[in-house]
Amino acid sequence: MPLHPMIVHFPMVLAVLSPVVLVTILLVSRKTRIHGSIWVAVLALQFVLTTSSFIAMSLGEGDEEMVEKVVSERIIEEHEEWGEAFGWVTLVPLAFCASILFSASPYLKAGAVAGSALVLFMAIPTGHSGAELVYRHNAAKVFAGSVGFSAGGAFGMGGESHKDDDD
Repeated sequence: MPLHPMIVHFPMVLAVLSPVVLVTILLVSRKTRIHGSIWVAVLALQFVLTTSSFIAMSLGEGDEEMVEKVVSERIIEEHEEWGEAFGWVTLVPLAFCASILFSASPYLKAGAVAGSALVLFMAIPTGHSGAELVYRHNAAKVFAGSVGFSAGGAFGMGGESHKDDDD
């Protein structure tokens, strides 16, 4: 079984949680004093998000040749491009959160929130294109062997291979 589908869910979930955590901390900090170490935890969250996105990207590249047996290269490359853009964008809130450890500037905090919103925005087409590979183009078929997958897609839901889409 390939690792990319398992690992890729970490950055997707963290992309959703990151702006929620940052906005919550900023709202709470308006009412009460928050210890500076909270930013270490936020930085750790951003670090795990960035690291897991690059690990998922690397694992996806490793699976690419196998998936190309059933899905057109054009469709795979679209997902790959979204994944790469997502991975690089995760560096934005990471950099802002690291900077906050040295200066508690409200501009840095706003940059961290905006960066995390950008990451969330990028997660949508990245995740969607990956889901399309699996559920519409039946990419998982190459890893399933003879266990429960058919030309009708996973669980017989009508997915089909589109290997010739780029012809």
